[in-house]
Amino acid sequence: MSFQHPEFLYGLFAILIPLAIHFFNFRRHKKIWFSHVALLKQITIESKKQRSVLHLIVLLLRILTIILLVFALSQPNFGTKEATTLSNTQHLYIDNSFSMMQEGARGRLFNNAVNEAKKLVQSSPQNFRFILSTNDFFDRQQKKLSPEETLSALDQIKISPTESKLSSTILSRLNSQQEQHQFLLFSDFQRNKTDIGQWPSDSAVTYQLFPFSSSKNNNLLVDSVWFSTPILIPYQKTTCYIRITNKTAQFYDKLPVTLAIDGQQKGVSSVDLQAFKSVTISISYTPQTSGWKQGLITIDDYPVTFDDALYFTFKVVPHINILAINNRGQSPWLRNFYNSDSLFAFREVESKRVNYNALDQYDLIILNGLDEYSSGLSQQLTQYIRAGGNTLLISNNTLSEQPFLANAGLNAALSVDTSDTRVSGIKLKSDLFENSISRIPQNADLPKIFTHTRYQFPTKSGVESLITLLNGDDLLVKYQMEKGRLFMLTTGISDDFSTLSSNLLFAPLFGGIAAGSGSSDQLFHIVGNDELTLKKIPPSSGDDPIIVENTETGQSFIPELRTTTRYAHLNTHGHITASGYYHIMQRDSLIAIAAYNYNREESDLECYTAIQLDSLCHMANLPHYAVVDVSDMEFEEMISKLKKENPVWKLFIIFALLALAAEGLVLRLRK
Repeated sequence: MSFQHPEFLYGLFAILIPLAIHFFNFRRHKKIWFSHVALLKQITIESKKQRSVLHLIVLLLRILTIILLVFALSQPNFGTKEATTLSNTQHLYIDNSFSMMQEGARGRLFNNAVNEAKKLVQSSPQNFRFILSTNDFFDRQQKKLSPEETLSALDQIKISPTESKLSSTILSRLNSQQEQHQFLLFSDFQRNKTDIGQWPSDSAVTYQLFPFSSSKNNNLLVDSVWFSTPILIPYQKTTCYIRITNKTAQFYDKLPVTLAIDGQQKGVSSVDLQAFKSVTISISYTPQTSGWKQGLITIDDYPVTFDDALYFTFKVVPHINILAINNRGQSPWLRNFYNSDSLFAFREVESKRVNYNALDQYDLIILNGLDEYSSGLSQQLTQYIRAGGNTLLISNNTLSEQPFLANAGLNAALSVDTSDTRVSGIKLKSDLFENSISRIPQNADLPKIFTHTRYQFPTKSGVESLITLLNGDDLLVKYQMEKGRLFMLTTGISDDFSTLSSNLLFAPLFGGIAAGSGSSDQLFHIVGNDELTLKKIPPSSGDDPIIVENTETGQSFIPELRTTTRYAHLNTHGHITASGYYHIMQRDSLIAIAAYNYNREESDLECYTAIQLDSLCHMANLPHYAVVDVSDMEFEEMISKLKKENPVWKLFIIFALLALAAEGLVLRLRK
């Protein structure tokens, strides 16, 4: 047996009061004055033994009354001490995600959840303990807190961008030493994170669900952003595409959307949003200088505002670095094309004079009809491509590229076809041509091919055909090698092999491959994703480490750094918790700027109702659960359903009254 309020057991010292009365008061001699001996006949003759027995019975009844009253106040529980302790420990979960910013009938849902949880804690017995949980898993949330400590901890909870499935929260708490678990879940129970089917269905686990519903589920969000061109250069006009999504059943007319670059407004547009639809708008933008730029897209929406702004960054580059590796001399076709546009920084080198250590400085490497691929060149090119580099292989129709393809993992059967043919099909939906070729006329003048190499790749090789010939062979294919791309042109560009160099297809083909190779870094990242990948940065040492700094707060930290051939991989280990811009610095020099936004999964405000939650719990075969609809009942009723009152104390009150009645009866019979 144990007690919920053991402090009242000190009341047992009150037993000394009847003991003192009986041992001192009743032993005093009493004087009886009488005038005649005949009056003695009126005194009831009692033996000394009878008087002692009556006194003892009255004493025991009074002691029993005190004991029963003390026990009633202490509220005893019968059973093992372990079982009682476990039943008095509650797992209290408060949903502090962005969706709880919605307005309910009595104000913001998050504030309502905290206030109702406080009422529950205040009404609990003092020996109850609470394990507080939120979407942020802190060590302090693993501790058992008294009601006073729990109330203080509830006041410290803030809205957090951290997301987690409810099953993750529950399973993390089941690892404790307890055998019995009771979960009190205060949440709006969003559909995308309430995975009741994954909750443990155990007789030792009890669930109490407290759903909070909003009066309106209205929410608009800036979904995504991208540019029409993969690379941006100064004074070259581009188009910024912005997708706005309506997550509500309401129609919005002429919602203003603002685009700002480096704090200056660059464009304003308005959009009509149908219910539960997304709309993509376009705003023209022409960068004036090179370097890193900070972009911001904003809309006006209330009360859920975390997704009303989208931060993004991009780098305006002065040019794309291209290296052509030739057999000997120079290539007039490549030189004339790439040198005609300031977008490209073109350089040529002979195959025997390649500086392998400088390959990662180039965005595109062109293997222009090489007669021989040395083992060193094949190995270095393979590493370059797998690390994210882009390579265009132009065949010389002598099968010399076969060792290189084998080294790259492409076991293709090669043969030379000298029959005349021409181009018959172009994959216009590929990213190579979608921005340069809108359609192909029926009688278009397509290149003629005199000699080409026939590549026969395995069915599941992953090679994508971009341009095909009349005989069914490929003219241009693309192979994704881990992070990089390998393009293969099956014929040479000289007039001896084809008419490609003098055809209109030459510009979109070679220009598209080069422009796609100069793609900038990712426009934005998601808060909570610790992996940040950048193009290769200068070497870092212990004296000059890489530093990530929040431009708004000024707080900085040193990330974990891992470098590969072309990229630097930074692990932030949870240090980035807010949206905004983050500068990557070294020796006070700006290396890159990364933009972070909150996860848009929280933007979907569809939540389960109390009836739906009850149905889901029933379908999941949860043995012990209750769904408390706080909108349909007073919270006092809700508390009475949750409080674990033990009716045993009432029996002790009844027994105490019976003991008092017995004492009165004994005293009455004695008289």
